[in-house]
Amino acid sequence: MGKNKQDDGVIHKLFQFVLKFNKWLIVGATIILFTVGYLTYDKLQFEMHKMVRNQLESSLTGNAEALQQWLESQENHINALVKQKEIKDLINNLTSDYHKDGAESVLKSDDLETLRNRLRSYCQETDFQEFFIMNYDYQCVAAEDINFVGYQMTDKNPSLARIKNLAETIIQLPIKSSEDTGGANVISMFVATPIYNAKGDPVAIFALTLPPEKTFSRVMAASRVGESGETYAINDDAWMISGSRFTEDLRKEGHLGKDKKSSVLQIQANDLQGNLTTMASSALSKSKEVVFPYVQSNIKGYPDYRGVDVVGAWTYLGDYGFALTSEMDYEEALRPVVVVRFVNIVILGMAAIFLGMLVLYSRLNISIEEERQEAVSNAKEMGQYRVLGKIGEGGMGVIYKAEHKLMKRETAIKLLKPTVCTDDVISRFEKEVMLSSKLTHPNTISIFDFGKTDD
Repeated sequence: MGKNKQDDGVIHKLFQFVLKFNKWLIVGATIILFTVGYLTYDKLQFEMHKMVRNQLESSLTGNAEALQQWLESQENHINALVKQKEIKDLINNLTSDYHKDGAESVLKSDDLETLRNRLRSYCQETDFQEFFIMNYDYQCVAAEDINFVGYQMTDKNPSLARIKNLAETIIQLPIKSSEDTGGANVISMFVATPIYNAKGDPVAIFALTLPPEKTFSRVMAASRVGESGETYAINDDAWMISGSRFTEDLRKEGHLGKDKKSSVLQIQANDLQGNLTTMASSALSKSKEVVFPYVQSNIKGYPDYRGVDVVGAWTYLGDYGFALTSEMDYEEALRPVVVVRFVNIVILGMAAIFLGMLVLYSRLNISIEEERQEAVSNAKEMGQYRVLGKIGEGGMGVIYKAEHKLMKRETAIKLLKPTVCTDDVISRFEKEVMLSSKLTHPNTISIFDFGKTDD
């Protein structure tokens, strides 16, 4: 019982405080509540955005390094191959035969069959597919497919011209063949290097082809994360030169022909309005900020080649002339942010509801207190007693100083608070009065009267 009275006293003091500073308390509590909520959410959102950005940039950097190493390894493979005396002699012999007697002499030469067998075994052990040898007049001297021997190639391929002019090993990124291949739209990728004769003069270009889908794309496909994460490459014309993770979806949505086995050089990095995506526009600018090892990222979201909002990071590999990007659907990448936002809204909502209930509860008690004070102030009298003023207040009631109107005797009147006037409390109060009235001792109070007001 004593504890209940103590608790009631604390609550009453709280209500008294609310009564005194009601408006400012509500305004202040609301401002603090939503400020803390906003700052908490903003900090969590910043950290999660930072985590997504770091994940994308780390994935991209790892892919770029792995891809560079793979491309360098292909260059090293062909350079090591042509340094073998047997291979170099066979290539020089075939080039010389073609120069003297044309394609017929090459087709009849045992050197061609020897070279084909030797390189066929080599290709099975590596990522390479086939070989071809071209002289500096862009004529096919020898090839795995003997139907191409003697074929006059065009001189429009910039990579072949680069070998001829600069005499260096190059990697030709996936391109659509400009040669007449019987109507077939051939996607080719190869690594090529110059061949020198005994005098040190360049006499031919030796090349090994690579299947883009099985090699170039495979390096990037190994790092796919989640349900939508993918890494892909685009050339300087923004055409995709590696396979898309969403080939089937592209077919269903009509972006890729059903007869196309791959998205390589079939899909351009444009949004649905035909404009370069944010990634492609930035990466192909070739500014210093995007040339590897530097990377750029966007986690605000932008439409990709599917028309889906994504977040991504990208870089430009200047040594090989293409851009590389790692992207993930915005919805998947920032799903934790959405969850945090929802939880934050729920917490703020619950806190707001609690604050509202506290305000309503305090207003109710304030209203009751005001009515009680008004009633006492207006009445000024309770039966035979004239109320002179308030003395004090406890958890259960309020003590007033009063005077008996006839006997002019000062007394104290204890008035129960309306908020605690339950039947049980009133009953206990009546018992307390009756028991106390029977006490006669200098150290106890004397009870002179007891009653109820109309309200």
